[in-house]
Amino acid sequence: MVNWKINNPYRVYLIKLNCTEIWRLLSQSPHVEKSS
Repeated sequence: MVNWKINNPYRVYLIKLNCTEIWRLLSQSPHVEKSS
């Protein structure tokens, strides 16, 4: 249980970071037009 409490925020952080990375890669893709 303690492990889960420690792991959960870390996992959320990783997911957040991963989404940012994916978005950054998508933004860099030539076939994807940047909107906003």
